[in-house]
Amino acid sequence: MSIHGVVEAVSKKEVKTKFGMKPTFAIKVDGEWYSCGFTDPRAGSGDEVTFEFTAGRYGNEIDKGTLMRTGSGKPVPAPAVADNPAAAPAPKSAPMRPFPIPALHGDRAIIRQNALAHATRIISHSMQPGSAFSIEDVTTTVITMARKFEAYACGDLDAAQAAAKLVEKELAKAN
Repeated sequence: MSIHGVVEAVSKKEVKTKFGMKPTFAIKVDGEWYSCGFTDPRAGSGDEVTFEFTAGRYGNEIDKGTLMRTGSGKPVPAPAVADNPAAAPAPKSAPMRPFPIPALHGDRAIIRQNALAHATRIISHSMQPGSAFSIEDVTTTVITMARKFEAYACGDLDAAQAAAKLVEKELAKAN
């Protein structure tokens, strides 16, 4: 299942493994806790995130490699029991995620799936019972809306706005 929401809290807990004590992480989104396992979510309270999860043996488990920060919002007051992941050093092997997301980056497929699911949900909820729409019209509308969501979530709109401002500056210099 796919989730898009704002991180309410982050938890870090030390557990004993055969390699010694290791930290495990979890995030709370929309009132539910989601386990990140041994992977630091690299997101904090107030960050907007998107991820896929599976209801597993130990509760809701975030599918490896699907957690993405899609924006930063205002910090949500953290409960006293949640640890601050910023205090723990980031793992050396964790790659930095680019933003805006390049066109051929693997994260784009996840964002597209999420955008498509949300667009489908919005369109299906907005359709009036008994209305007659062709499959082609509904499909075109869903894809158009999903492309807008993808452009926003991937930073394409921000990049286009920055490029337009740069062109304006260059034109102003030339005049």
